[in-house]
Amino acid sequence: TLIEPYVNLNIENKLGALGVEVYRGITITDWVRTHLYPDREYRKQRKEK
Repeated sequence: TLIEPYVNLNIENKLGALGVEVYRGITITDWVRTHLYPDREYRKQRKEK
């Protein structure tokens, strides 16, 4: 999983230079929201019901 290019030593750029298509399916913001604040979405969905 490529979350942050700097942390991954710019592997995304290196793979791109080799002709590999890289898809970053998650951003650092999404990861933080999912892993550090998982209860927030649950509470939001619960309020909507």
